Amino acid sequence: GLLRELGSRIRFRGPLTVAEYMGLALTHPEHGYYMRRDAFGRAGDFTTSPEVCQAFGELVGVWCVAAWEALGRPARGRLG
Repeated sequence: GLLRELGSRIRFRGPLTVAEYMGLALTHPEHGYYMRRDAFGRAGDFTTSPEVCQAFGELVGVWCVAAWEALGRPARGRLG
């Protein structure tokens, strides 16, 4: 399985980065979390808020406007 694949890669190539590990764990063609089945939606492991209703997105928008106004409505801003 995936554990064997990871062990083999580490033995032959050395340590994996977190990005490499997560890439394999999530998208390995045979054993990856997202490749075996649909993880999203009511039948999956979790339902994201936009699938439930649009209120979450609207609330994020309201929060963004409130934060912008609290900063004095700057003409330019930087995210991140």
